Amino acid sequence: MRSVAAGVREGAFRAWARTPEGARAVIRRTSAFGPARRRLWPLHLNTVRFASATEPAPSGPPRVLILDLDLPQPTRSGGHRRLLEIAALLMNSGVAVTIGTCNSLEQTAVAWGVPIGLLREEADVLRRRFPLILGPREIGIHLNEKGRGLSSVWFSRSGPGLAYLHHVLAAAPYARIVFDSMDAEHVRLARRAQLGDLGDSPGEILDSWRREKLMVQVADTVIAVSKSDAAALESLAEGSSGTVTVVPNLYDLSTRRAHGDRRAEGYRWDLLFVGGFLHEPNTDAVRWLLEGIIPRLPPHRYRIALVGHGLPRDLAARAAGVGVDYLGEVASLDAVYAISRVSIAPVRFGSGVKGKVIEAALHGLPVIGTTVAWEGIEVAPGVSGVVADDETGFAVAIEALLESNEDRREMVEESGRWLTPFASQFYSDILRDAVGVRHA
Repeated sequence: MRSVAAGVREGAFRAWARTPEGARAVIRRTSAFGPARRRLWPLHLNTVRFASATEPAPSGPPRVLILDLDLPQPTRSGGHRRLLEIAALLMNSGVAVTIGTCNSLEQTAVAWGVPIGLLREEADVLRRRFPLILGPREIGIHLNEKGRGLSSVWFSRSGPGLAYLHHVLAAAPYARIVFDSMDAEHVRLARRAQLGDLGDSPGEILDSWRREKLMVQVADTVIAVSKSDAAALESLAEGSSGTVTVVPNLYDLSTRRAHGDRRAEGYRWDLLFVGGFLHEPNTDAVRWLLEGIIPRLPPHRYRIALVGHGLPRDLAARAAGVGVDYLGEVASLDAVYAISRVSIAPVRFGSGVKGKVIEAALHGLPVIGTTVAWEGIEVAPGVSGVVADDETGFAVAIEALLESNEDRREMVEESGRWLTPFASQFYSDILRDAVGVRHA
């Protein structure tokens, strides 16, 4: 029996993987990634109905199924916000979009620490925009009954690919396979390991690399959020015919605000850090802020706020001990940005584009961030943003920027130069190409 790698090398992988023999090989290949399989593997091969690609292709509007791990929660995750913006752009360009989640709402509630009642309310709101299929049973039924009619299946991250790749290849013979990495996970984990005390085991990094490599080699189109992530994913292709397309975080730039006069009087927060704290780069950023940067600032001179879901209790307590306020998940980020002066992003590892940097600039705040925080953004250091990679440099930048309202105002104006590539209106045709839909 041929291996998955042999199928890729021969350029006939997708056709072969739609056969029972090929799908079983895919199952054996993907099931090697232990923890991911235990969390995500929802189906057995005998639940898959193999569709025939010899029958005529279905007619009608193009249909795309987007698969992610959990219910998209745009107020808690920048990646989820980007996913919904992509789905909306596809819908607005005439593509019928359905969103599916590998985990049920109950599983998501446990993983995210969000009350199940609140998640159900959020799911009801999202259903007003997109059809939703929640959990493995609903996804299995959808693929078996409607797989032949799918124009494309969009895997958001490698986890859903591991869970459903065999089923999609078998049941959706006309579907173009899109792998959206969200961020290059193997790059993020490798950067984390370079910090030493936070390092993942080599095995975890290798498993991530294998997962993403498999998805890159199988996909017809690979999506990355930045040029650097695209280069990392292209290196995994090994001659497969798929292409890598950059689709960053997308925004309506018409909502952009000026900095105006933000002297200390009337502004509640001098420094603001926004992040989803179930994402480890953000919790590490808070730890570095508290332990490395704040001790280098004049004691209790600046009012500092942390905003976002899921900050661990020990970090929240440590923040309170040095006069930093943790606001948690707020009802309106707009309201918090409106009473803040400078945004900070002390992110030491990660990959992809950081939505917190873009959103701060859109709300009229200058940004001080690390090189990692500015990845994928064409910042002019000292002109359209501040880059600082060590504790002392970060502290000096904070003091300097908070001293001058004019410097902050000019920096926000200059940020318009790097904001332009994130305008959502530029990406409708790119997304239609990615899912294999011809332009009208």
